[in-house]
Amino acid sequence: MMKTGLAFFLYILFISCNSGQPAGDQSLNGKTIFKSYCVSCHGIDGSLMTNGAKDLRTSELNLDERILVITKGRNIMSSFENTLSKNQIKAVAEYTLQLKQ
Repeated sequence: MMKTGLAFFLYILFISCNSGQPAGDQSLNGKTIFKSYCVSCHGIDGSLMTNGAKDLRTSELNLDERILVITKGRNIMSSFENTLSKNQIKAVAEYTLQLKQ
């Protein structure tokens, strides 16, 4: 039983260290943040458009404009300036650029 527990611990440690993301940097993963805060209105691929959300696949906003909208909010979209750090907001904005068709 002890060997199984140790093997599991080493497996988790290996996955954590080899996830392609430096330890402690998970909070800057735009996709992860997007999944936590944005999918309920924008959907997993940016196309859900619930509650008046825009289709991020067709958005013409550049990176700076996206950062501003995420930071300050727009229409009924909430501001995230008191929820996310500037770096997290930038990471989400960069991620949303990847959703463009």
